[in-house]
Amino acid sequence: MKITYSGILPLHILLCCLGLSSLSSCVTHDQLLNFNKGEPFPNEPEAILNYQTITIQPEDILSIFVSAEDPETARPYNMGAGTNMGMMGIQGMQMSGYLVDAEGYIDFPGLGRMKLGGLTAEEARLKVLDALKEYLTRPSVNLRLMNFRVHVLGEVGRPGVINLSNQRLSILEALAMAGDVGPYGRRDSILIVREREGERSFSYVDLDSRDIFRSPHFYLKQNDLIYVEPVQAKTTTLRDPATRVLPWVSVVTSLVAFALSIFRN
Repeated sequence: MKITYSGILPLHILLCCLGLSSLSSCVTHDQLLNFNKGEPFPNEPEAILNYQTITIQPEDILSIFVSAEDPETARPYNMGAGTNMGMMGIQGMQMSGYLVDAEGYIDFPGLGRMKLGGLTAEEARLKVLDALKEYLTRPSVNLRLMNFRVHVLGEVGRPGVINLSNQRLSILEALAMAGDVGPYGRRDSILIVREREGERSFSYVDLDSRDIFRSPHFYLKQNDLIYVEPVQAKTTTLRDPATRVLPWVSVVTSLVAFALSIFRN
């Protein structure tokens, strides 16, 4: 059988190529890497200069427990945790504490309104302790922020709310807790939405850059929202079923026409 060139052949080859290219959605190797841009990491340890201690904000919930040399004298200062409190459900559990109002105050039993907003947890603890020294012998105060949480959305393994008992969390730790950035997530432009003192800010961090460790947003604040945007390649995986079938139809049709053009000649 003699095979001769037909003008139809280039068209079929072109159709095959177009069909095959539409079936693939490429995520490059570089898009899956972290810390692959910028100056090399230093060989020697460097000081951490971008961490700022968390400060108490309106609508925060504080756990405050008072003890003293005579436990009975401290009891009235702990009653407020059950009567004058803010309630919040976290992961199906109820927790209680002192709710910081819009002006930064809490109502503390026996001491009245105290402004703790804008203070660190340690500063607030010392302020309560100093106020109690007038009434208690050798008092002790344990104060913690109860609602330190961040929200992680977008292209991560497990989007949702992360609740913590400690108050130091980096964006890398938050993403690890959320199942890491997925293969279709943009690592070079991760949005952080932060609300502080009645203002909302929008910032971006780049996981590709080694400078992320020096970013002022490397360490997160309570109630930060992290959003990982999808890469363009993901759009090809979310088309409706009909459009996903069309490329295969195009490929099969082209191959059949190509075979027929050969055998006819």
